[in-house]
Amino acid sequence: TCGFLQEAREEALAEIQKLVEQKQAGQLQKILVTGCMAQWWRDQLAQRCPQADGFVGVSGYENLPQVIDQALRGEHPALFGDIDAPIPETDRVVCTSDYWAWLRIAEGCDNRCAYCVIPRARGSVRSRAEESILGELAALAKGGYTEEVFPGINLSSYGRDTGTDLAEIVEKAAQVPGIRRIRLGSLEPDLMTEEMIARMARVPALCPQFHLSLQSGCDATLRRMRRIYDTAGYRAVVEKLRAAFPGASFTTDVIVGFPGETEEEFRQSLGFVRACGLSKIHIFPYSRR
Repeated sequence: TCGFLQEAREEALAEIQKLVEQKQAGQLQKILVTGCMAQWWRDQLAQRCPQADGFVGVSGYENLPQVIDQALRGEHPALFGDIDAPIPETDRVVCTSDYWAWLRIAEGCDNRCAYCVIPRARGSVRSRAEESILGELAALAKGGYTEEVFPGINLSSYGRDTGTDLAEIVEKAAQVPGIRRIRLGSLEPDLMTEEMIARMARVPALCPQFHLSLQSGCDATLRRMRRIYDTAGYRAVVEKLRAAFPGASFTTDVIVGFPGETEEEFRQSLGFVRACGLSKIHIFPYSRR
């Protein structure tokens, strides 16, 4: 489940209802609800999903076999764990494609944006250990997965808790035999320093496509959102990346209808987005969390 948007929660509840109907028809035995919505609604899940047989939050996925055993024995497990715990990595089955795979290198976020519930559902920033990342990269490359995508809620902050940074892990990842391309997930513009950009520009395997989170192109709206940058700072990062990566493309997220947004503020945001020359924008209406 996803707990970020109201629409996502409604979609999850609808899917759970479909499973309930399948269970009543004898097509499945047990239903376990897991993920962000489960974590966020941990105190309400029994009431909201009364026909589910167990719940698992965003921590403790490595204990899923035991949770399944408990459910099959007729128990009703509820495992939520510590959202600030270190990132556990277990054996995995890659189901993306035959040549690329996700490789999580960080979890959590320390920002407190006004619209976002993620830090309260997924915890503070935790960087995965370098040796663990490089070890899994080597195994993926050996299995034919030569392109890796590094996701993270606040990917730019990788290494701030361990004394390293995103540029260093990109540099080392590119040296793993068999790795041909590295893609980065969503980046926070305020953390993209000139030094970081210059170092990453020297990594030929890094795909020059950058998802820089914007949310609004109006400074007044950004302040109400409690974002850490303004439009001038965002534009400066775009230009620095363009200079370092000729031909780079940029994508972003924009929230429309944030509380207090006027027609004039919306037009400012629209004008800023046009001026930045972005390739693609994920646009969604404000949703109460």
